[in-house]
Amino acid sequence: RDRGARRKKGHFWTEPSAWWTAARKETTMARSPLLPLLLLGASRADIPPARPDFGQHTRRRPSRHTLRRRRAQAVPLASNALSLNEFNAIRATEAPQDFGGVDSETADGLWGSAIEFEYEVSNAAAELYPHTMCSSQPDMSGDERGAQMTFALESVRSISQSDWRTSDYLFHNTDSVSCGILMASAETVSAVYEWNGDDMEGIEVNPLLGSMKMVAQTVNVIRARMAGTDLGAVSVSAASDGGADAP
Repeated sequence: RDRGARRKKGHFWTEPSAWWTAARKETTMARSPLLPLLLLGASRADIPPARPDFGQHTRRRPSRHTLRRRRAQAVPLASNALSLNEFNAIRATEAPQDFGGVDSETADGLWGSAIEFEYEVSNAAAELYPHTMCSSQPDMSGDERGAQMTFALESVRSISQSDWRTSDYLFHNTDSVSCGILMASAETVSAVYEWNGDDMEGIEVNPLLGSMKMVAQTVNVIRARMAGTDLGAVSVSAASDGGADAP
């Protein structure tokens, strides 16, 4: 086990036993190029010292944290985000209008590309960028999911609390999913996924696209008003909001 590995869940380093040390020594001797000379009767004093190879043992086996970070870096951040349909079930916005009119596979591809682009924008921004952070962990209350998401942020040693902020409340909370607002950069979001690894299963983070900030029917209302048409009260509801109406 790598001594540099981060201590977690009761794992710790113990000194190798005498049996392991002896077995390692025998294995090393069996692979040594000096073994044929020793079998022929030569003593170690008769054998010239080999030229040291300083690069032979400089590479260490990567720690579990390093391997986990490499796996996380290979996965686009968009894969850790809610899909268009998942987000629209939480909040009825104008997002489907931006990605509508095409088949679902194309819409999902455009949605993922837009999220990746928005992450680039968030990294270039001078201030913390708004995201939604949702947890769909089963058998948890909203408070428990909120605490779980906060702990995922606080546990990352490579970032400080000045690198992120969260809202004091969940803007969406049902039996199946709880969501709050996260202010952070793409670099911070990436660090959270890298550090927590599999513990982030069921937690999705989305940067807020422009259309995600607009309530559904906004464009239709603007068009109607420009045309002089009175639409009256406009009903807006998301699939998981239980049909709640908003003017």
